[in-house]
Amino acid sequence: MEVKSKKDPVFRFKHFAVSNALSAMRVGTDGVLLGAWAITDGRQCVWDVGAGTGLISLMLAQRSNAEIYGVEIDAVACNEARHNFEASQWSGRLHAVDGDILRIYNDMPRPDLIVSNPPYFCNGESSPDAGRAVARHEQTLSFDDVIRIAAICLQPGGILCMVSPADRKESIEWSCALHKMYVEEITSVCTVPGKQPKRLLWRIGLQPCTSVMKSINIKDSAGNYAPEYVELTKDFYLNF
Repeated sequence: MEVKSKKDPVFRFKHFAVSNALSAMRVGTDGVLLGAWAITDGRQCVWDVGAGTGLISLMLAQRSNAEIYGVEIDAVACNEARHNFEASQWSGRLHAVDGDILRIYNDMPRPDLIVSNPPYFCNGESSPDAGRAVARHEQTLSFDDVIRIAAICLQPGGILCMVSPADRKESIEWSCALHKMYVEEITSVCTVPGKQPKRLLWRIGLQPCTSVMKSINIKDSAGNYAPEYVELTKDFYLNF
């Protein structure tokens, strides 16, 4: 779900605001879910790969004391992220990095957490808008790329947390096997109870483990926000 407003290009949370007037992709449910769900305990260095305007980086700054690097290939989005970081109370440990993670990862400090809400459309027509096409389609960053980078760059004990469409499960599991990464947890995200999941939240590590399957509903059968979704996001959304 994307949030769009012609009147106010700033999306306001309880403790920060995200300007997304210029970048191709807007603040949306996928990013909020990942930012609220990702494991942050004890993490000291975080990469937000495909950071957009910095939403997930800001959420993780609120939830941790880590140094956070928001890496974004689109210069317009990266500049907007930099503005959002500078306007926040955590500006001293938020860093907007303009570049292609596939080319610059050797020049960055090694992370103990990587988060990513990467472009995930691999079929169909691309948007005629070049920036939106890069943000939505796997033209510059695929799930396999993110998993490969995590396998190379994570510190021992580090984890990768990311969000994907539900129909990419098998291909992501194949990439994990290829790069010797291990799925620790998959949380299925359903819009309402009884519906097939639309999204999957992934926690992937470096050590063999038993994978845990969980689920979360965004709304209940009456159309109200589900208690588990409210509990997960209440520290961020103004209306919770």
